[in-house]
Amino acid sequence: MCELFGFSCEGNGRADLLLRNFAGHSARNTHGWGIAYYGIDGLVLEKKPETARDSEAFYRAAAGATGGVIISHVRNASRGGQHERNCHPFAESVDGRRWTFAHNGHVDGIAVHPRAGGETDSETVFHMLLDSIHAHGDPYTGIVEGIKGLYEEYEFGRDVRLNFLLTDGDVIYAYNHHPEKPMYHGTRQTSGGRSVIVATQRLDGESWSELPEDYLAVIRQGKITSITGPI
Repeated sequence: MCELFGFSCEGNGRADLLLRNFAGHSARNTHGWGIAYYGIDGLVLEKKPETARDSEAFYRAAAGATGGVIISHVRNASRGGQHERNCHPFAESVDGRRWTFAHNGHVDGIAVHPRAGGETDSETVFHMLLDSIHAHGDPYTGIVEGIKGLYEEYEFGRDVRLNFLLTDGDVIYAYNHHPEKPMYHGTRQTSGGRSVIVATQRLDGESWSELPEDYLAVIRQGKITSITGPI
């Protein structure tokens, strides 16, 4: 089952040690990895269809990841072959913002979105959320309404497993809807200042709390600024 990692820092932070820890969770998620971060030159995205813990490229990317937002993913393929186009995170620009997205779970029966470059249900969910953001003109409203739309279309969430991290490089939106897979958050001081870490597995050296299921957490500059009621 795929794993997610998100890092939000009040300054220009590094998460290389956390990412090396996270790579240890790729033993059961061998089909790919990705790291995305927002540095001074904007979004940097690196990913490969190989096991993170055995990948020199992963450790180089982790060492170079510096910024206010970093997200990562290790993949266990359930839909779509072992190819870079199916590795998370996915990226696309909408209304002048460069968005990235990583997902753990599945949405049964979903058709591949016309803009998708791969075959995964995850990338299609990403594009559907972006379509909703564009339609509503506001990220928060668009994400909430996009989630509701998925539930309505797919039997009120019965066939939806939806843990995700979605970011525009300023805010991370973290959502947990997966009965078998909770999400956790923790805080720490880093070289860049106060930081929040979100992950689907507890990592070493943190004090962790579960994110409430079906609640959307809004994380900015190393702080959870709000958590919705249940969606």
